[in-house]
This record gives sequence, structure tokens and C-alpha cells, in this order.
Amino acid sequence: MDTKICLTSLALLGACACRSHLELQEVLSCNERKNHPVSTLSIPGTAEKYAALPPAERIFSLEQSLAGGMPAPMDILLVQLAKQFPEQKIILTCSRSGSIVDTWNRYAAEKIFSGKNFDAAGERAGFLTAEFGPAAVEMAEYFRLLERRITAAGALSGIGRPSVPQLCDIYDRDFLDSLEKILSVAAAKHDNELIRQEQHFFAQKKVEIIAQLNANIKKAYANSGKTSEFSSLYGDPADIKTTLQVDADDKQLMLTLTAAEPAAPELKISKPRPRDFADMWAEDGFEVFLIPDPAAPQNGWQFIINSRGSLWDARHTRVGACDMSWSAKNARVKFAELDKGWQVTLIIPWQDLGFTRMPAAPFLANIYRNRAIRGIGRTSYAWSPIYAGAYYQPAKFGKIIWQGGIE
Repeated sequence: MDTKICLTSLALLGACACRSHLELQEVLSCNERKNHPVSTLSIPGTAEKYAALPPAERIFSLEQSLAGGMPAPMDILLVQLAKQFPEQKIILTCSRSGSIVDTWNRYAAEKIFSGKNFDAAGERAGFLTAEFGPAAVEMAEYFRLLERRITAAGALSGIGRPSVPQLCDIYDRDFLDSLEKILSVAAAKHDNELIRQEQHFFAQKKVEIIAQLNANIKKAYANSGKTSEFSSLYGDPADIKTTLQVDADDKQLMLTLTAAEPAAPELKISKPRPRDFADMWAEDGFEVFLIPDPAAPQNGWQFIINSRGSLWDARHTRVGACDMSWSAKNARVKFAELDKGWQVTLIIPWQDLGFTRMPAAPFLANIYRNRAIRGIGRTSYAWSPIYAGAYYQPAKFGKIIWQGGIE
């Protein structure tokens, strides 16, 4: 059973932790009330929303991290919470099983809500030195990376849409590997039971996170006859329907993209253009990114097809730059106006991509729809959500599987 700690604001708390324990047991005899993760205070506008809650609903969890990921140091957010409710009682819940980061959060909460000045850097340094001795430097870096990632994800969620970030917006395998390496170095430097416990906790959490990341990867299977729908860049349901269908044989790849469009065709900004028209990206259309080797995400191809069926293509050799002199010489586009929509099929011979036949390994891929209609603000949609930032984000791309639906 979770051990819960109830802490009141500066105006109400002046007693020891044991009094808080007893008070909490009386306040929360059941778990019917909703807990608000303290971590969500990193999201712009959330503190104001919580301030408007009735006092009985101001119950916060110290352990629930954004998207259910790794716990992160919460002292910065706890200070914000204390300032938000200077006169009212608030409740913090936590358990004594889990990460050493949760232990720090409990320790910091008691210090912050004691009414005394809280020196965050000094308190954390003292805590880590006391717990980890010669490995304090490594554990400080472990704390710092977790804190930076969760606060960055919260800040990012304020761009475009103030929503709670998804797991893939916070974590990736490289980040998890870096945390694991830090713990290994700390364990080698100091034989400490807490470090071993953290390694065990982290190993379990890493398995959970990777499983969730894998489950959330957008996938399309060639020749399945099924369409896959686009969402907003943030993963929300799109306000207008866009679909992808993938077909392939040993000669060529075929991507069929269908765009619903209630606006009249004459309102399209795009026009019939010559091949590789420089400003095609600014028009109504699709942008297709294909990466054949996940181990070399800097190498891939980009295609833009506007809503008149015109084509632009280039090759990527490093992230953020592309070689526009390259062309898939035999690529072509089939274009059709539909009733309240339009459709393109991009056909690319495998030989143009350096293959003699349909490849065995899946491609990383993403496809975006840029809707640009006169009188309507420009909107972007994605097959695999990227949440914010540049379109070329391979870590957030989906997969196109070629060989019989087997990865």
C-alpha cells in the first residue's frame, strides 16, 4: 500500500512530518479523489487551471510523471506549487517504493513547505552527497538529465497547443541509454545499495517505456489494401480527413495519398508547376520523407507533391540539409480531382532509390499534408505525429513494412 504524505501550505504547516502523515490518513481514507501530477506544472497554463479548482480537489501526486515515464526531480515545480497556494491547504501523495528521485521529491517537499528558505542547489547537493558519497557527481547528472527532459517537454507543449506531451515526445532510446550508462558509472565508483536499487528500478522502467514507444510507432504495411489516417502534428484527431495507402512490388513503390477538401478547387494556392519548382513546399500538398536505414537517419529522400500533381524531390545526406540536384529520374505522379477532395499516387521505381527489387527491411517514413487554401489559415497534418519542430525528425517517424507484414 502506498504511504501518503499530506503537506500544507506555509500558513498552515509548522509541525513535524509525523503530524502530516496522520493528517493525510484522515483526509484520504480512500482514493476516490483525482490526483494531479506535480509534473504537469511544467505545462504553460496548468498552474492557473489548478488554482481555479475547489480546495477539496487540490490533491497532487509527486510520482506521476508526464506520460507515465521516468520520475523527475520536482523541486522547481514544488516551489511553484507553494507560491500558487500560499494560504490554502494542499495534499501531496507519494509512495516509498520506486526511484531514489521520488525520495528526493519527498525530501524537497518537506523542506519547501516548512516555511523556511529553500536553497535548491545546496539542498540537492547535500542530499546526493549524503546518499551516494563518491558517486554524487554521477547521480547529480542523472537528476539533471531527468529534470531537463521533463521541463523541456512541458515547455514544448505550449507551442501550438497546450497539451500533455506524449511518451515519444519525452523519451527515446538514446536518452534512456545515456541514463543507464550514468548509473553504471555510479555503481562502479561506489558500491551503494541505493544505486543498485535505482539500476533495478530503471531497468524495469526502461522495458516499459520501450514497449510503449514500440506500440506507438505508426506502421503501414505494403499491399494490405488498408488506409492509414493522418492526425494533427500533435497526434490529435485531424479536423479534415487525409489518408495513406502503401503498395509495392519488385519494380516500384506506390504511395496513394487522399486529401479531403471541402473548399472549391479554384481556392487552391498551388498551381501546375515544372519539376522541382523551388517553392513547392509553400503550396497545398504533401511532403514525403523516406529513410531506408534507421541506423543512418541522416540519409534519405524527400518528395513534395502539390495539389495539382506537380513533383519536387531531393536527397538528404545530413539532418537539416538536402541535395536538390538529385532526382528520382523515373518517378511520376498520378493525380485526380475527387468530389470534395483530391488524390495523388507517387510512383517511384526501386532502382531510382538504389535497390534492385523491393527491400526486405522496413523504411522509416513520415508524410505531411500542408493545407494552404485562400481565405483559410495554413494547417499541417502528419501521418506520424512530431508534436513540434522541423519535419525531419527521424526519431518520431513511423515505419513502412514491405515484406508480407513481417518486421
